[in-house]
Amino acid sequence: MGSIKKERDYSFDAIRGFCMFLIPFQHYLSAREGFHYDGLEGYLYFVIDIFVMQMFFFLSGYFSKKPERGREIAVKSLLWPLLVVEAGFAMLVVLGFDAHVSLYRPPFTMWFLLTLFYFRMFHKNYIKIPHIFGIVFVLGMFIGTIPFINRDFAISRSISWMPYFLLGYYCQPEHLKKIRSLKWWQTLGILVGLLIAVFLFMRYVPFDSYGAVTMADCNAVLGINWWQSALMHVILFPVSILFGIVLLNTFRNKKSIWTFFGQNTMPIYIFHLGMKYAIMHRGAGFGFFEVPAHDSIPYILYVLLLAFVTSVVLASPVGATLYDIFFVKSYDLLFLFGRKVLVPIGAACEKVWLLLAPKTEKPDAERE
Repeated sequence: MGSIKKERDYSFDAIRGFCMFLIPFQHYLSAREGFHYDGLEGYLYFVIDIFVMQMFFFLSGYFSKKPERGREIAVKSLLWPLLVVEAGFAMLVVLGFDAHVSLYRPPFTMWFLLTLFYFRMFHKNYIKIPHIFGIVFVLGMFIGTIPFINRDFAISRSISWMPYFLLGYYCQPEHLKKIRSLKWWQTLGILVGLLIAVFLFMRYVPFDSYGAVTMADCNAVLGINWWQSALMHVILFPVSILFGIVLLNTFRNKKSIWTFFGQNTMPIYIFHLGMKYAIMHRGAGFGFFEVPAHDSIPYILYVLLLAFVTSVVLASPVGATLYDIFFVKSYDLLFLFGRKVLVPIGAACEKVWLLLAPKTEKPDAERE
């Protein structure tokens, strides 16, 4: 009797797709010169910062029940795309474009790939540590006090975001079933309460460094002190989880445009950076037309449409094909080059060395 094929739950694809759509939307908002947190754009940007990447890490952990499998695909699916993007940015610099490149500091959003690479590559090892969740949560509260732990190699983010990945790993289907039992009005009530709470926080709490929620740098760079960092971790975690509960109760197990995005996240995630770069240097109208006034409803709707169109195009077969060429086929070609060229060259060098190397006599003890 054959094994029963497990049916795909499209709700997870939909959640991933919705969150992925919000990433270019967020980045296009902040790409313009003069972006700040005071207006509606800043409020939306801050709200997205509170739950989107957290949800990605949670879902990544939830689907990482087999640590061995995660290690097998970590290099090809995460580290290699990061290295290719780094090489692409380096090429832009060589060609004279204004692009940031660093061997130890991933550009733009590429830190996520490096962080997830750490989580999956070493999952089999750290998961054996007793109370690992509590350890990394407390460590994240105070890691910002160490001045040299920052964006370099995404170390600060990796430590701070690890609890969300672990929470997903420990979460079981029966837990999600209970979480998804809310009525629609309960889900709506939680969402409205969260949105109001964030608005009141940004309006009345004297906390200027809203970008600190990304936990990318040490406290000195973020402009916060040790107790603000610790308190932010303690408050942000349940708030992010509540946003996640809203998403889990909103998206159902059916196909939609969001599932289409969710099944093609990597092309959107990587290639939308080109659009962000264009907005940074040419403006949201790309030098061809005027856009509505910044921080207005029409402008936000325009950016929403731009992010949606970008997501549709990049999730299409065109985007998937480009991703396959640049990040899948290139990896396969690298290994083919190694097998067909580097290995034979290495073998030939060894033979030449053995022929030319002076022969040494064996010690008397070995001759006996």
